[in-house]
Formats: sequence, C-alpha cells, structure tokens
Amino acid sequence: MAQCVAVTKTGARCRNNAIPGTKYCYVGSHGYQHKPFVARLKNWFANHWLGAAELGVGTLALLLILIWRYQDQVQQALSGIIEPLTSEYPKYLAVGGVLFDMHTENGVLLEDGDEPLVSMRIAGGRMLVSAKMKNDQDDLVAELKDNEWTHQPRPAIFDRNYNKNILEIKDVAGRVALQVVDLGESVQIAGVFHCSKDHSTYAIGPAADGGAVIDISPPGMRAKYEIPAVCEYPSDQHFGSCPGSTRIAALVKNRVAYPIRTILQVCKADAANHRR
Repeated sequence: MAQCVAVTKTGARCRNNAIPGTKYCYVGSHGYQHKPFVARLKNWFANHWLGAAELGVGTLALLLILIWRYQDQVQQALSGIIEPLTSEYPKYLAVGGVLFDMHTENGVLLEDGDEPLVSMRIAGGRMLVSAKMKNDQDDLVAELKDNEWTHQPRPAIFDRNYNKNILEIKDVAGRVALQVVDLGESVQIAGVFHCSKDHSTYAIGPAADGGAVIDISPPGMRAKYEIPAVCEYPSDQHFGSCPGSTRIAALVKNRVAYPIRTILQVCKADAANHRR
C-alpha cells in the first residue's frame, strides 16, 4: 500500500498508509475530504490495526465480564417478580387442574388462623398472588407478596429455580415446598404449609390424574404427597429451565372454574373458631 505523501507539523513525511486510489490518508489536514467515509474508516483501521484489535479484545472482555456478573447476580438473587406468561386477562387461581373463581373475603384461599397463607387480588389488569412458606419451626422461609418474591438463602432452603413466569423453591429436604406458575389467564400454585399452632402440615398441588391433591399430615409428620417439580436442578447448571410448566398449562386448559366463597381454614386448631 502506498505511503501518504503529506507531511506532519514537524515537516516529516506522514508514516500512514494512503487511502487506496489517493496519495493521502484519513487525517483531515492531509486532504482526505473527497473520499467516502467508509474508505477513510478502512484506512484508519489499516494504519491502526494493532490498536484496534487490542481495543476490540478489551471491549469484548469487558462485555463478557459484565454479562457474567449480571448472570451471576441473577442466579444468586434472593428476590424477584413473577410476570404473566401471556397477556390474557387473569381470572382464576389454580391448584393442579382445578380452577378457583375467587369470591372470598380479601381473595383468601388458605388461612392459618387469621393469617392468610394463599390469597389473590386483581390490580392493573393483573392477578397478584401472595403466599407464605414457613418451616416446621414457624420461621418464614419464603414469601410471595403481590407476585414479588423473596426467600432466605441456603441453608434455609435446599435450592430454587425461577424465570420471569415461574418460581419454585425446594426445602432443606430437597422437596418442592412452593411453586407458582403464572399462565396469564390463571396462576397455578402448589405448596407445603405448616400451621403455626398445632404444627400440622397441609400440602396442595397437582394430582397425577390432572386434578388437585390436598394432603393433611399430623404434627411432626412430613406430608406424604410430593409436589412434582417443574424446573430442572441443580439450578446453577439449569438456571431458568422449567420445562414442566407445559404440563401445568395443559392441566388447566379448557377446565371449568369452581366459584369459591369460603376460605379454607387448613389448620385444625383454629378451624372451629373461623367459619367464614
């Protein structure tokens, strides 16, 4: 490639290569103005290829570091927001293949004494679901409040996986203890709930036949029913992968919703005193 014939401010000849078809390079004082921008840009890279390569490698490395840090922060997050899978107007709360058209006080489905365990409300065209997951010592391990979730770090939980539509948490024994799938028209919820007074356990979730399971276990006994996971584990190797959500969506497809007007008082120690 021909060398630029222009001289620098010191009178020395410019060491840059000339733009093909001319005797000048990309420097304004060397007379490049009549050449297209693309030609000047190519000429600049030809004269600074090493610096450009170093800059490109550095920029790519920085971008990869930022992406890695963002992904790591997301994977390690202890809070987040569940969003609808579709834009359909939310109507129903679902447990397995059973849809509930909620008409209870404050939209409460399950209750422990005066404390709601699962409830919902409609706001801004969205169904907002709330749920509380406690361990058998009555410690709050995870909470969903108006679709915003938080949970305790390990070892309070065994693992958890999520994406923008799904949250699934496994307890210290490695069993699914809370599962929420926002399908748009309905929000599917499954969970294992511990009563604060008698410490009995109440588990709800999808049944093998497509219906719903309600499993009540006495104090000190683990629920026999195990909620099928929708996500893959360990989460650090399968982050955001929840292929079982398609099975959940199939459960509620074309199902008839049941109107529910009575709160399910799941904790026997308080049931007699709370009839609503």
